[in-house]
Amino acid sequence: MTASGALDTYTVAQFRRATLRPDIAQTDLAVDLNAVTLIDSSGLHALQALRNRAQAAGHRLDLVCTRRDLMSALAIAGLKAGRLASGRTGSKARVMPETPGRRNGRRESSRSTVHQR
Repeated sequence: MTASGALDTYTVAQFRRATLRPDIAQTDLAVDLNAVTLIDSSGLHALQALRNRAQAAGHRLDLVCTRRDLMSALAIAGLKAGRLASGRTGSKARVMPETPGRRNGRRESSRSTVHQR
C-alpha cells in the first residue's frame, strides 16, 4: 500500500477507510510513506491504530520510509520505519532499519492518496 500527499486531520479519514477493509487485516502489510508530504498527530495516530490492529491479528505492519523528516516524526510516535531491501511494498518484503534524522518538512498539499498494490 502506498500513501501520498498529506496524512493529516483533513485526509486521515480517507486513509482509515482504505485500511479498514477486511482483506487488509488478513495479512502482513507494508505501507510506503515516501510520497507523504506532511504528517500530523492524526496521521501518526492512524498509523499506530493500524499497527495495533495488525499485531492483534497476529500480523506485521512495515512502514516504508527513507525520508528523514518523516522518520523522525514516526520515531517520536513510537513507530519504526525503514526502507525495503527489495524496493517493493509487498507483504514478504524485508524492512531495513534506518536512523531517524531531522529535516524541515513543508506542507505541499492538503490532499492525500492511498494506493493498494
